[in-house]
Amino acid sequence: SIGNNAFGYCSGLSAVTIGNSVTNIGYQAFYNCSSLTAVNINDLKAWCNISFGSNPLSYAHHLYLNGEEVKELIIPDDVTSIGNNAFGYCSGLTSVTFHNNVTSIGNSAFSQCSGLTSVTIPESVTSIGEGAFSKCSGLTTVTIGENVTSIGEDAFYNCNNLKEIYCNAIETPDVTEDTFRRVKVEEVKLVVPDEAYELYIAHDVWKQFFIEVSAGIEQIDNAMLDVNNSEIYDISGAKRNILKRGINIIRMSDGTTRKVMVK
Repeated sequence: SIGNNAFGYCSGLSAVTIGNSVTNIGYQAFYNCSSLTAVNINDLKAWCNISFGSNPLSYAHHLYLNGEEVKELIIPDDVTSIGNNAFGYCSGLTSVTFHNNVTSIGNSAFSQCSGLTSVTIPESVTSIGEGAFSKCSGLTTVTIGENVTSIGEDAFYNCNNLKEIYCNAIETPDVTEDTFRRVKVEEVKLVVPDEAYELYIAHDVWKQFFIEVSAGIEQIDNAMLDVNNSEIYDISGAKRNILKRGINIIRMSDGTTRKVMVK
């Protein structure tokens, strides 16, 4: 364990090596270490298992594994969760690969990793913590696995270059108004499974995005489609009298079936 304020104000400290046996780094342990530029480790799994009250990366910004800077991060197979603050401020990161054993991503786990441009959250993950990817200014594309049920406040705060989110969850993940704070969500394309479209457009937060469906659906801007002598159904199979906003299934008079989304 490294205690609270252990190396606070060590202004001449330029590098630190964290041993594999460290499981806890206390609050402000490296506070105001203004010259710190490198954190050295030799075991990523051990690093992922540390409980961070604070992280020296908030000053160093660069993590080195066995002497090589970690830029294309591959989370080890036997890591099941990414702890709070684990890789926050690591501006040297350009990519991160999660394996399907990871079930949760902690608070501020990748906050201010400005080099990340895209992130894919695997199907095994169920929760994304508060501020997990906040201020990742280079982030343009996010893919969210189908089993994510909650995304914390400020998880994507100030990710102001975000352009696309591919959310594979059928049930809309729990989010708040602050999950995407300072993101122009109306300009972000949100691609969702076709069968989940109506859930997303009915959600107070998700409906603010520019929503598209993943595949298999014709999109029309209005109901100007000749459906005379045709049968219309909603996505659950209930019959409708007219086309409505959202997904409509049409059995045409010639016997063919069309699936259309009315914006």
